[in-house]
Amino acid sequence: MATSSMARGGEEAIKVVDTWVPATGKVGADAPLLLTARNEADAADALLRVRCAVANFSERHTVDRGEDAPAMRMIPSVPLAGGSTTVLKPDGYHVMLLETRQPLGWRTGHVVNRLPEGRKNRNGGERP
Repeated sequence: MATSSMARGGEEAIKVVDTWVPATGKVGADAPLLLTARNEADAADALLRVRCAVANFSERHTVDRGEDAPAMRMIPSVPLAGGSTTVLKPDGYHVMLLETRQPLGWRTGHVVNRLPEGRKNRNGGERP
């Protein structure tokens, strides 16, 4: 996974530790992209865009909990606080991969899809 946020000296400030999606089983499905991102810079950053070879589109989402059932809603960016780790998960911040180009599968109940993708962050240029 490439990152675009750069710390002083040209080192990557955002480190992605893990990236996975649950199984979809068919082409054209939507699936949450889940990951763990560490922002090693002191300054806050934000995930602005994700491109993934197995999906036509992606959207950043959060889950709101009101009086009724939880509701997913699109947001312009996922905040990444400085010096912290952010876990994107189905019931919180996550990226939805829309219109998958291939089925995504499971192996004995565990996700086997490790997805390389490009992403764009607020504090740096974009790299694939």
